[in-house]
Amino acid sequence: IDTLRDTRISKIKQRQMEEYNTSRDIGIKPAGGLKPPKVKESGPKRKAIPPRPEGLTEKVMTSVELASRQASMRNTVTNTNNVPTTLQEKRECCTRLTPQQMHQIVIGPSVIDFGEVSLRTVNTKPLMIVNHLDIHVFIQIDIDCRELRQSLPLTQVVPPQTMSKVDITFESQKSGTFQRSVVYTVNNHIKQHINVHARIVTPEIAISQSEIVLKPTIGVPQTYGYSGVVKLTNTTNGPADFTWRPDKISPFAVRPSQGTVEPHCSLNCEVLYFPSVTSPLDAEFTLDVVEGNTAKLQCRAEFASPSVKFVERRLSVGVLPLHVVHKVTAGLKNTGHHHAFFQVLNPQPTPFCTVKPESGCIPVGGMVNLELSFFAVEIEKFDFKIDVRVRGGKRQTLRVGGSVEPPLIECDLDTFAFNGVHVGSTLCHNFNLVNPMASEAEVVYNLNKYRDFKLEIPHRNFADDDRKNYVEENYYHIYLSAGEKVNVNLIFSPQQVASYDFNLPVLINDMIAPPPPIRKISTAVSRTSTFCNDQDYLMSTPCRRVTATAMFPLLSVDKLELQFTASPFNLRAVTPDPSSVQGFTISNVGEETASFSLDIREYSTIFEEGVFRFTNEKNVPTLPALIDIGSASWTSLKPGESTYIGVQFTPSSDCSYNLSLPLMLGELTRYPYSALIPLLPVPL
Repeated sequence: IDTLRDTRISKIKQRQMEEYNTSRDIGIKPAGGLKPPKVKESGPKRKAIPPRPEGLTEKVMTSVELASRQASMRNTVTNTNNVPTTLQEKRECCTRLTPQQMHQIVIGPSVIDFGEVSLRTVNTKPLMIVNHLDIHVFIQIDIDCRELRQSLPLTQVVPPQTMSKVDITFESQKSGTFQRSVVYTVNNHIKQHINVHARIVTPEIAISQSEIVLKPTIGVPQTYGYSGVVKLTNTTNGPADFTWRPDKISPFAVRPSQGTVEPHCSLNCEVLYFPSVTSPLDAEFTLDVVEGNTAKLQCRAEFASPSVKFVERRLSVGVLPLHVVHKVTAGLKNTGHHHAFFQVLNPQPTPFCTVKPESGCIPVGGMVNLELSFFAVEIEKFDFKIDVRVRGGKRQTLRVGGSVEPPLIECDLDTFAFNGVHVGSTLCHNFNLVNPMASEAEVVYNLNKYRDFKLEIPHRNFADDDRKNYVEENYYHIYLSAGEKVNVNLIFSPQQVASYDFNLPVLINDMIAPPPPIRKISTAVSRTSTFCNDQDYLMSTPCRRVTATAMFPLLSVDKLELQFTASPFNLRAVTPDPSSVQGFTISNVGEETASFSLDIREYSTIFEEGVFRFTNEKNVPTLPALIDIGSASWTSLKPGESTYIGVQFTPSSDCSYNLSLPLMLGELTRYPYSALIPLLPVPL
């Protein structure tokens, strides 16, 4: 029995241990051994509070009284000293205040809540101090954090019955929640505190829309593109710097691409789209706010339906020359209300044709000329199509047709014979080049190996700016349009004794021209030139045989230029002014007697008026001149002889002259025109 009893008691204790052995009860039974108090019918008696005497001076002011007194001094904030200065202020600022007196010193608000403030922005709120006492009060504020270190003033002496304030300034460099108790001391022995709350947020800009669709506007120039507006709003109390960042290179743009939005203000950004025939229709921009949020802007563009057509749906270029660049234009007109963007799908429809420009824009009511550049290398007929894609519109097709023909240039002179031309003299042969074909042609004479020969076109100039007729390193380029006839001079001016016998090197449209008919050899032409037969070559080639003989000089002239300067006040003096008389000596350096004369027929009027006169060795005018208006006067010189011819300049008015007198050889018919004696610029 005892054993069973002990077992039962141990089990009860074990169960109680498991029940109360917890972290809260730690093995102690709750309320173990405690007895509840006995409840009595009557409660404890309270002591009676004696009434306060009516004349007590330490009466505490009510809140209504404090509010009315504070309202009377609300608009009068007194400038205070930072520390006590007078003996009265020092004595009163050391007074230990009673609770009743502390009740009359109002410092508030007790909680200063700045709300949401932006990073690194300065925010200020006032802490009002009202002194209802009749003594000075010394207030000290203890700032122990970086966020409030700009608050001023931290110490001040508040005069009796006055109001002052402390500017609590808040600025934070970190985002988050700010809570801080600011302790202030009254008269160096009573401490109180106020609470300062703030929520520091990062800069944030709200975008008015996340997607914008740009459409064309009627009447806007095509260079302006499509445009739209997105509004940015700064919801914080600090400036927000932003940057627009595109996700890829695209024809979209946002202006301004970066900037600053002032606190609680808005800024309009213009979204632009510069369309082209291949530009993408969508793009995405990211708005990055410095140390702030980000936002996405989806941009999309829509094209209108333009109306474009060719001025002529079929273009006939006629007959094209071989191996010559030929250009024609085809008009593409916009008849719609919106700008049109086009692209040539086959910019090189054939190997010998190129179309430019390949793409572009046609303004409203405007027209763009497509330039077709042909360079044919084979004789053929052609017919092809040019396809143009119009963005947002229908595809347009232009059909081009024509043919290519070989060049044909005719020369009306069979041969060029320059027989017996003295060195220093010049002889010229005139001939005509004719293009009987329906296409233009370019003729190139290569005189690089024959420096004594040159070409001259009487009615054209081989100017550098004329790309159709020009000379380059003794290569003379002559352009002939369809059916044109050009008059050309071949000039032979030998510089030394020599003999020439050659065929003129001629290229027609970059092809070697066949030799003249007198040459009975096979024609040498380029691989790309095509003619019917050798007989056609002989009838149409401008290549001719040239024979020339350069002989020793017959006459020599010591001066080829005479320059005069004379005054009209000394025109008819008995003794001529030496500066108005000059001359030159002509010598016979040959082995035969030579007769010569000066040709003044072109300037007969000037010599008749007496502006220029020929004189002898003694400067005496001789009449008539060497060549009269109607008859010629020849002067003969034997080998080794020489003669002096003077020229007197007697102008009748203020003017200038520029004469060039040819020296002619006579009697010996085998001698052609010889050297020139130019009287170059004669300034007055």
